[in-house]
Amino acid sequence: STSEIALGYIKSINGVSSMVIGMENALQLNENTTIFNRVSLSKKLMSELDDIFKDIPLDVINPLCWKN
Repeated sequence: STSEIALGYIKSINGVSSMVIGMENALQLNENTTIFNRVSLSKKLMSELDDIFKDIPLDVINPLCWKN
């Protein structure tokens, strides 16, 4: 699922020690917690995702660069 890929990707990045996960209800909280605790992405999938997103400008993907 999209959630599994997204959470697994962020969790697999070296140097990331925490993340903020949004949810709209308790069911989503439980689903996200379950995904976070069990999903790990392979190095191959991480590499494929890196290749797909390598040309996206940093100001699009890094919240520190977002304008208020």
